[in-house]
Amino acid sequence: MSFGSKSQQMYMLIDTGSSNTWVFSSQCQSSTCSIHNTFGQEDSTSLKTTAETWQLSYGSGTVQGIVATDKIAFANYTVNMGFGLALNASDDFNNYPMDGILGLGRPTSGQLGSPTIMQVLQSQANLPQNVVGVHLNRAADGTKDGEVIFGGVDTSKFSGTLSYTITSNDGAWEIPVDDMFVNGVPTNFTKRTAIIDTGTTFILMPNKDATALHSLIPGSVASGETFTVPCATNAKLEVRISGKLYSISPKDYVGKPSGSACSSTIVGHQAYGETQWILGDVFLKNVYSVFDFDGKRIGRSITSSKFRVF
Repeated sequence: MSFGSKSQQMYMLIDTGSSNTWVFSSQCQSSTCSIHNTFGQEDSTSLKTTAETWQLSYGSGTVQGIVATDKIAFANYTVNMGFGLALNASDDFNNYPMDGILGLGRPTSGQLGSPTIMQVLQSQANLPQNVVGVHLNRAADGTKDGEVIFGGVDTSKFSGTLSYTITSNDGAWEIPVDDMFVNGVPTNFTKRTAIIDTGTTFILMPNKDATALHSLIPGSVASGETFTVPCATNAKLEVRISGKLYSISPKDYVGKPSGSACSSTIVGHQAYGETQWILGDVFLKNVYSVFDFDGKRIGRSITSSKFRVF
């Protein structure tokens, strides 16, 4: 995305887990800012800063700063909007390549006091639809065809008719989950919900749920919140949502080597409530995601062998 009058390029993490948009400020004194692109007055004659402060906490660190406004250009759009300028960031961000976060969460999750990017696009760019379509590519496949559509859906990424699941609340992209299966065997989870979050790498669920799931994967071993699975496992993992099954490929749930096995990317960490999961990129690489802001729903469809749509 290009920020300001001089079109400073900033690489942004697409985050459906929150609606806050921010970038590292050139005035940031944290060591993490020195290894990222930054943005400030020297990069734009149209940048306006305020005295309003903010602080955000993520599973991967904390960041704080001030609110600013300027021109932002990306895709086919150029808008003026408020966003955060990060003046301090924890060292956790040393491990991530992005220069900021583009918040595509529900508007009620915003903490900067400014209209969200989707609200700004609606008012300034006349979006055809108030939706976002996301396709995450899988590095192991070497496709490099990841794509985000603002205001529509790319039908070339899937086949079939979209159906929808209404979200459980207005605060997050959270939907009911029926159950999970390993090699066709149900875990018998009930009354679970999942936050669909492009900003989370793994699948997170309370430890008791993660333990029950891994107990059905032959050869898995527990170690606190984390688990290992055989590196060559081909156990079939599926999530059932609104009566339809969605597979999670071993390419995604089998992680890096760990001793004689491999780390599982399904982690027993309770981020929120006892019945709440986060289905992050490990899941999303297997589906095409449609986030419908006006309809308060997430679209899905059974697709071709290459793609599933969620």
